[in-house]
Amino acid sequence: MDIKPRFFLKNPSSARPSLICLLFYLKGQRFVWSTGENIPPVYWDNSTSRPITDKLNLAQIAADPAGKELTKELLKIKTRLDLIEGKTLQIIDHFSFQGIKLNLKTLKEQLKGEFSPELVPAGNTKTMTLMEFIDHYILTSNYKYNTNKGYRTTYNVLKEYKKRKRVPLDFEDISIDFYNDFVRFCMEEGYMKNSIGGFIKHIKVFMNNAIDRGLTTNQSHLNRRFITLEEKVESIYLNEKELQDIANLDLSGKKTKDQVRDLFLIACYTGLRFGDLMQLRKEDIYKTEHGQVFKIRTQKTDEMVVIPVHPVILAILEKYHNDLPKPISDQKMNTQLKLIGEEAKINERLRITRTIGGKTSSDDYFKYQLITIHTARRSFATNMYLRDVPAISIMKITSHKTEKAFLKYIKISPDENARKLMNHPFFQGQPNNPKQPVGKESTTNHKTSPKKKKVADRDSGEK
Repeated sequence: MDIKPRFFLKNPSSARPSLICLLFYLKGQRFVWSTGENIPPVYWDNSTSRPITDKLNLAQIAADPAGKELTKELLKIKTRLDLIEGKTLQIIDHFSFQGIKLNLKTLKEQLKGEFSPELVPAGNTKTMTLMEFIDHYILTSNYKYNTNKGYRTTYNVLKEYKKRKRVPLDFEDISIDFYNDFVRFCMEEGYMKNSIGGFIKHIKVFMNNAIDRGLTTNQSHLNRRFITLEEKVESIYLNEKELQDIANLDLSGKKTKDQVRDLFLIACYTGLRFGDLMQLRKEDIYKTEHGQVFKIRTQKTDEMVVIPVHPVILAILEKYHNDLPKPISDQKMNTQLKLIGEEAKINERLRITRTIGGKTSSDDYFKYQLITIHTARRSFATNMYLRDVPAISIMKITSHKTEKAFLKYIKISPDENARKLMNHPFFQGQPNNPKQPVGKESTTNHKTSPKKKKVADRDSGEK
């Protein structure tokens, strides 16, 4: 039986991760089955109906530190798709050889049983191990791509810990002793404090879900000493002069750099996250009586935000004939942005302190070496804050729920903070009530008591 299965994306034009589906025709009937795998369309190769795996593209992704895990994830998805295709053909051949009529419903049940195993119900003597549960939890979850990628990284680290330490690792083994040993192991492996904190956070998620499903009663992860490590990240923003220097660069003949520069500037004047930036279209621009605005529903918070179109963006739109620059992967953007920053002479020397492998070290960098696409969002929030735009107005665009979370994006130095305060009336020696001279008491709205009024009238009569 000549069957040619192929995989396709359910939402190929979306900036969000798209579900991967299996498609083929069986005796004229169209068969579509969800694989449960999700992938950002930018990493999908239509010619092979698989994630991109050619050496050139993978080398560009892996050049970024965060890209190494992404490369592993893409190869893992490809392997899983290969297994699904092979198993599909095997099932079809088996039924054909046995002379049994195979319908699409039966095939879906066979595939589901092979690739989407259900959890063993609570109460059974045979239950999943911790590692089996984590793997199942990741494969069957509906979380976004980046969340699942983080969970998979934690799973791999736990797997390596178990192998290297030669210790059992099941639900009952998650204890304070495990916590201390695991943190020590991660530090010895050179992980940053925030990365270790992420692993601990994920372990707590796994354990909470296992308890909810009746797979364990161990609650050691709720102990107050089972803490999520955290370190304040030192990050940068670009001030308005630096953004202008980038905008003024002559990048004619350098198409990729030119497009990256323009996309970055759009991000700097909209405050959009990378995923939202990639799904931005000219159709998202609306004319109002006060000017043009972007209206876009954000991926992370699923909220509609309305952003005034800055003059810098208007100039970019005109340059692209009222369209937007072509999207590009975040890894490629980050690589190009550092080159653009160097060309714009954003070479202030900065000292960054980080805790890696349990050791705190300080290293000097040129500012352009620290520019990433996320720098745009911090630049947007900080520059507006320095212009005295109310925090609540900025938060309406950045979609921050709390002022505490929002203030993490404000990256002003002590000198910049002092310069901002110098123009405040308090540091200008101006009174709280500008109509009232300094040193004079105001009598406005003060009522004189009847007793004091009587004395005042008497004194007035004596005069």
